[in-house]
Amino acid sequence: MKKVLLSLLILLALAGGAFWFLGFPVARLDPAKPVPRPDDFAEIEPGLSLVGLSLTVTEEDLRILIEGELGEDRYEERDRPIDVPVGEARGDFAVLRDGPLSVRLDDGLIVIELPLAFSSAIRWQGNMLGLRPSFTQEPSGALVATAFLTPRLDGDGTLHLMPSVSVTWKREPKLEILGQTIGIGSVAARFLEGEIAGRTEEIERRLDETLRTRDRLDGLWKDLQEPVQLSSSPSLWLDVRPERLFVKPLDVAEGRLTVKAGLQCRLAVLSSRPSPMVEEPLPSEIAGEPPLEGLDLHVPLMVGYDVLSALAEEGLQGQKIDPGGGASLSVRNPVLAGGGGLLYTALDITGRYRFFRLEGTMHLQGRPLWNREERILTLEDFDYDEKTTEGLARVASWLLQGTFREKIAERLIFPLGEELDRQKVRLARTLERTPLGEGFVLLAELEELAMEDVYAAKDGLVVEAFIRGKAFIVLEDPLGNSLE
Repeated sequence: MKKVLLSLLILLALAGGAFWFLGFPVARLDPAKPVPRPDDFAEIEPGLSLVGLSLTVTEEDLRILIEGELGEDRYEERDRPIDVPVGEARGDFAVLRDGPLSVRLDDGLIVIELPLAFSSAIRWQGNMLGLRPSFTQEPSGALVATAFLTPRLDGDGTLHLMPSVSVTWKREPKLEILGQTIGIGSVAARFLEGEIAGRTEEIERRLDETLRTRDRLDGLWKDLQEPVQLSSSPSLWLDVRPERLFVKPLDVAEGRLTVKAGLQCRLAVLSSRPSPMVEEPLPSEIAGEPPLEGLDLHVPLMVGYDVLSALAEEGLQGQKIDPGGGASLSVRNPVLAGGGGLLYTALDITGRYRFFRLEGTMHLQGRPLWNREERILTLEDFDYDEKTTEGLARVASWLLQGTFREKIAERLIFPLGEELDRQKVRLARTLERTPLGEGFVLLAELEELAMEDVYAAKDGLVVEAFIRGKAFIVLEDPLGNSLE
């Protein structure tokens, strides 16, 4: 009998040791997954941005256009009176092109230099001592006619050229009258000044017609009110809400004539096609200096929950957490999801509490909080999901009073700086050159990315960001086929 009792005691001791070593399994903690709240997300209204706008014409562009207008013209005038000190003189003038014209753009002026050859037939008749001598001479010369055109834009965008003309004789034509030499360059100069000034009116009309400044700006204003798809994967749309266009005085310098303007607008990059806006026509008055500078681009970036899950894995995987009270727990396979502004975390846990073993899945939730200085995402109001709380109350109530969730929250820190930098680079590449229609192209230079807020939505973590920098709209090939 004693041997039987002794054998039973030994078996019980061995069993107790095994239970102490292996742990006594409790009911698994497998609560139902939480149902995320529906999203209620209002995008932040973008601030005002100023987008630079320029239409540039080069000296060569203008030379081709003016060459086409002036052509190989012959300037002629017949029977023009000539002021001479003795007798009367009248002449027929002819001026022909004598070489290629040149165009120079500098110091606010379009300067056109036109080399010319002058020929004439001058008829003179006098009255001396009852005699009426007469002769015909054919003086000739060479000159350069220079037209100085001062371009300006009306308040509505119409181009005007205010001309002045000067003549420089290389070889002045002269008359010989009764032994006197008389220059007739001034007479020919007045004739040429009138002829070339008249031609500048046609050049003005042609240049305004070719640049189509007002028409192009009208078209651009209309096109900007239509969203532009930047990318299909991921879906990105550029939304431009124009508010005012400020056209500055024309800039003529360093070989370029430039129409410069500032487009005051609200800019956003959206993940879905924005709703259409009510079309507004370009205001009739567009002259003036813009009141602000720079680009303030509203951008909702999307960070997938797979990225956050991978970051959580780095912070939690393989670590033992001591929640107190003699317990030891390990966490693995963190999975994150979101919705309605809350971030949900599912964690597989295993561990021991005294003589018992605990395993299962916990669901916790919190509100994402962005730390701008350190560029990290943390969670506030972090707590168990309601169903996890019910399960813990049943199988491991000691976790409810412990520090487990606080220790988990300490490890759920997401350094998103590098991810946002990657998205900035990707966005900069996308916005580097965006066609807007009618030959206009948006060129953006992105500088600082400022993250303003975060929101846990069903499809990912929405990051409300502003990218500051500069943006320019340029017109490629402003004269187009009109020069051909």
